Amino acid sequence: MNVNQRQFVVCVMFFGGMVRGADLITDEAARLQGLGAAFPGASVSVAEPHRPAESAKPSKGPDVAELVGFHDYLKGDPEYLVKIAPADDDETCAASDVMSRRISDERIVRFRLYSLSAFAELLIAQYAFAGANPPMACPSIARLFLLSMRDGTWRVRQTATMETVHHWSIQDIRFLRRHAGEPERVLVEPDEGGAGVQDTSLQIFELAPDHFSRVLGVTGRVSDGWNINVFKTTLDEARTDAERGKRFCFTITTFADSGRWFQPPRVAHECFNREAGQ
Repeated sequence: MNVNQRQFVVCVMFFGGMVRGADLITDEAARLQGLGAAFPGASVSVAEPHRPAESAKPSKGPDVAELVGFHDYLKGDPEYLVKIAPADDDETCAASDVMSRRISDERIVRFRLYSLSAFAELLIAQYAFAGANPPMACPSIARLFLLSMRDGTWRVRQTATMETVHHWSIQDIRFLRRHAGEPERVLVEPDEGGAGVQDTSLQIFELAPDHFSRVLGVTGRVSDGWNINVFKTTLDEARTDAERGKRFCFTITTFADSGRWFQPPRVAHECFNREAGQ
């Protein structure tokens, strides 16, 4: 797919004065091109369907998992092998084997690719290293790549890595509705944890063709090993729309607090001020 064709792919949908412009790219050639751009110099190929994309994560217990709604957003997406030496400390940690000290150079990647404009794309990847046995500080990686077209070639403009401690999957990806003329915003929800607790982080990024910045980070879902605190936080799109990017609003459903279970669950509504861009 060339640049001119991409201009016709970008769809803009209207929601009573609201627009959402980022378009999911499904063309396989364009996806492979984007993945290759995110990992320059790497060998990129389609993985065997039966290969695992990440280490098996510990069970949270079926009841709590159902209440809080833990799931793998990219489950069932195609997997790709990306082979090149680890590029930074996070990748070196995730590629390591705590027993043999060997370092893998082969990532097993799932990803989504979005068109922001004819000259900018956002790739959101979840990956682990094949054959690795890393510490729980870095079992796998969730990373954003802003790609831009320069001199006819897609190149990495900026990246952001989510928290790696006890990270296994991305729980949600969604583009927020926005008023015409406002920047694109995307919510990414990676899981994380430690010390018997599994939780998620709701992170909102504001996007431009040449850069992005995080404008919010709040706890999403929480379940600890002893069910002391169990709650989930979900985006309230209607209230967030009304805030015009100044605040972001959520519904917080609490099932248990300090060991006390609630029936029915307690429901609260809260809006958070945007952070200074990070």
